[in-house]
Amino acid sequence: MKRKIVLLAIVIFVAAPAIIWAAQKTLTTYTWDEDIGIEASGGGVSDINFNDDIEDFTSEASTTDSVSIDSNTRVISMGREQQSSCSVLWYGGNKSINANTSCSNGVCDFGSGFNVYFEFRITTPDTSEDSSAVESGFTFTIMNGANNSTQRRGGPPEGRTMGQLMCYAGSGNMPDQLGLQPPKIAIEFDTRPDTGLIVYNGCNCRSVWLPYNRCDENSCSLFCSGEGQYNRADGSRNHIAVMYWGNNRAGNCNTSNSYVGAWGNYLQQRYDDNVHGAGGDGKGANRLPVNSSPGGSGYCQRLDGKVNLGGTTYNWMEDGQWHRVRIEVNRGKNRTYNVKTWVDCEQPCCSGGTGCASCPESELVNFKNLQQNYDNGLYPPKINREISISPTLHDYFDSMIFGFTQATGLNTQNIEIRGFELLFYR
Repeated sequence: MKRKIVLLAIVIFVAAPAIIWAAQKTLTTYTWDEDIGIEASGGGVSDINFNDDIEDFTSEASTTDSVSIDSNTRVISMGREQQSSCSVLWYGGNKSINANTSCSNGVCDFGSGFNVYFEFRITTPDTSEDSSAVESGFTFTIMNGANNSTQRRGGPPEGRTMGQLMCYAGSGNMPDQLGLQPPKIAIEFDTRPDTGLIVYNGCNCRSVWLPYNRCDENSCSLFCSGEGQYNRADGSRNHIAVMYWGNNRAGNCNTSNSYVGAWGNYLQQRYDDNVHGAGGDGKGANRLPVNSSPGGSGYCQRLDGKVNLGGTTYNWMEDGQWHRVRIEVNRGKNRTYNVKTWVDCEQPCCSGGTGCASCPESELVNFKNLQQNYDNGLYPPKINREISISPTLHDYFDSMIFGFTQATGLNTQNIEIRGFELLFYR
């Protein structure tokens, strides 16, 4: 008996390093190990990611050839330097994630929230003074799964040019003309300032031939109905902002006007979903959130909106470089939704900020780690805003669909996205 125990002890002693190394290999597939220097892309541990699941993302609802998915590099391209494009990329897979969370045809249980990491670059740089040479940017969107599907997109009627809507706002591609239905949340990466005060009736426009707005609360005149003239009440520079769903008004948009009527009868209620300051006309439990505006906690314009690389001045986010994005969405039991967003790991950089120095490479390990919320006070989020919504809308958000949207008008753009990872809260 003693001999057997001795032999067993020898076997365990000899095998222990191999067992430990095997366990360490499994661990370091997902986390950082300073000794052997292995790091997974993004946070390492995720429930849905481009590396494993990119084939489950669908661009079916997009305009033709405006999205490409490279299954080898795991990089997606949106816009692809096309005019008049409207692109969406929704997760459309089936996955059992944990005891409380699963996804069916892209509709996932929202639960208490999730963390996201991805990287993007705009390969059509813009050096113009007013950031008008390239189109409008893109969004990361979360929309409720109760009355949306991966076959939906936003945007104007087929064949029209309204890059400002970013394929998030607008009557969309479905017969009901409701676009992406609320409740929904978008983090917009807006690279084309569509400025100006608005007189809004659901189909806002500004003067084309005349230097003043001839719209009233009921209709827009012929002289205000020019294609692509829809203001968003942006700030003067590129920005990121968290947006919701505007005023959600009903009715037809200018069907009596011969110019706009040529577009067909389309509903006006979706055209202010990404107008800054729109929304908030409900009361009490039925109140609507107000879309973020310059100066608020849901909006960030990086200093003067410019960056200098190699002696060339670019507009922020349009410098052709890869930018790191981290998003945290916390859904509270009291119907609250808190959204935090970082673009790059750096010191405070929004209007009035004093920094912009990047964090050290060693800090990126924490920045990318989705297993815990990021709370380094030296590198705070550029967006940190919380809203509450009605019980009915909150119930709609028990399930969600997530993905990306972009649109172009008369100008073009190409946006590449890589390294996407999403981890649901447990």
